[in-house]
Amino acid sequence: MPAIDRALICSGPQTRVRTLAARGGHPTDYGPLDRAAVLSRIKEQLDRIVRQGGPVWPGDGLRPAS
Repeated sequence: MPAIDRALICSGPQTRVRTLAARGGHPTDYGPLDRAAVLSRIKEQLDRIVRQGGPVWPGDGLRPAS
């Protein structure tokens, strides 16, 4: 997941995230509509996985060993 997407998801629904371009330092602002778009893409991916009968598994090593 791209860093901007992670920042939007982790920060909350009304948060704004600002980035600065490496060259020139021009700011780009991301906000609630961008967050909604990220959540929509995630939902589409999960829906596709479920429709295909695939497991919804976060990956190995993310939970403590039993």
